[in-house]
Amino acid sequence: MANNWSLSSSLKGRDCPSVDYDAVWFLATLLVTFATIILCWLWNSTEKKERVSGLPPGDMGLPFFGDTIQYVNAYYNMSVKNYVNKKIARYGSPVFKAKLMGQMTVFMDAPEGSKLMFMRGNDEKLIQGYWPKSTLKLVGSNVLSSQNGAAYRCHKRHMLTHFLGHNVVPRYLARIEKRSVEYIQRYWLDGTIDGSVLETQNLLMIHTFRLIADLCLTLTDTTESEKLRPTFDVWEKGLMALPINLPGTDYHQSLKARAEILDYFDTYVQRRKQELKDGTASPTQDYLSVMLTEPDDTGHFYTDEEIETNILHLIHGGANTVSSTLTMVIRLIAEHPEVYDQLVAEHTAIMERKGDSQALTIEDVRSMKYSWMVLQETLRVYPSLPGIFREATTTFDYNGYTIPKGWKLLCTAAQSFQNPELVEEPERFDPSRFERGSFPPHVFFPFGGGVRLCPGYELAKVIMLVFLHHFLKNLHWTLTDPDEKVVYHFSPGTVKGSPIRITRVKAF
Repeated sequence: MANNWSLSSSLKGRDCPSVDYDAVWFLATLLVTFATIILCWLWNSTEKKERVSGLPPGDMGLPFFGDTIQYVNAYYNMSVKNYVNKKIARYGSPVFKAKLMGQMTVFMDAPEGSKLMFMRGNDEKLIQGYWPKSTLKLVGSNVLSSQNGAAYRCHKRHMLTHFLGHNVVPRYLARIEKRSVEYIQRYWLDGTIDGSVLETQNLLMIHTFRLIADLCLTLTDTTESEKLRPTFDVWEKGLMALPINLPGTDYHQSLKARAEILDYFDTYVQRRKQELKDGTASPTQDYLSVMLTEPDDTGHFYTDEEIETNILHLIHGGANTVSSTLTMVIRLIAEHPEVYDQLVAEHTAIMERKGDSQALTIEDVRSMKYSWMVLQETLRVYPSLPGIFREATTTFDYNGYTIPKGWKLLCTAAQSFQNPELVEEPERFDPSRFERGSFPPHVFFPFGGGVRLCPGYELAKVIMLVFLHHFLKNLHWTLTDPDEKVVYHFSPGTVKGSPIRITRVKAF
């Protein structure tokens, strides 16, 4: 029997206003057609504006979306290298253009392109840091990574001088070690037996979130930090969401979560001001105290809002990148027993030199040469920053192409430290490659480079080395699913949380 159902026939006989449904459908079709014409006109007008002679090869991709869907899919599935190689093969050039997230973007080659992006003389003169406007609303325009020029340099000097610098991080070593030992005891040793299976990814996020929050705020109450984490999760979702500020959207919820987090931090700021006045808090006990007591080079004291947004950014950046790198290094060590053996040998030698003294010194940490090579190789294989963006501040020529002012530049790991033309056997996990010093300049940049090198580099390094020392000391482990898929959100992770089967040991 033929199906003669229609919206108009289904409503016949019901008590409802008389509606000409054919007219409704006609008007709806007309509106959609009109909207499509307008959007196509906007697309074409944008395309015309960008018809500059000498541009890198490439195309605009899909209407409205450009190449965003393909790139994000490649990013999530760790296949940016395939994406890039297909483009290079298609255009015959390692420098090409694509439209990503509404922005015309030039993929830069390596090492020449990364050299251009990281050379000190080019910062501000040719390029600057870049965040989309929608992201700026979430992270704040006064956080370090959102700033450029003199404001960026002044802010970064303040952070390095008083909190994150090579000579300042040792101040926090004892606290980092204490929290690491307590965490491993509580989550990995207490209540477990040989053969217990634990989910690495989430447990490491708990540790790094609490530790960075402690270093920023002296937030030692684990109940408080666990209350804060879900709100952070909501906020972080907005960083990867469509920037639609309507109730129910991830972006809208993220903005609300940001306000809640800053309100929470504000209670700490006001309390700390009183504690500093009373002498019950130290001016150097954490990032909050430093920001309240130390002016920048110009004599400016940071406002409450500036302090709170920077704490938000520090906790997010530190907790995510450190936990993801530790998750990946634990997987890679399990896959390479010879690396595990060499690590244990290095840490055994350190403890033998120390004698009865158990607490690590900064000299001990800096003597963990092989451990640092293992972490660097982990960052090469699974970079926490698969790509680094910049914005052209002026129109300039590069490698025979014109890069217009306002266009974005992107340097990817796929074109640099995962490129077989620059790195020997890039698919192989080989920490010893760092001992050989086999990288040309401007090829390996896991923490960025140049003027905008991540200021948290030294702190992240110390946190990871201290954790690895105590993890190796107490545990041996195997992967329950060696073939578990690795994917990217903000940074690398696995689809099942990277579970491992542990054996309790006393390795040294």
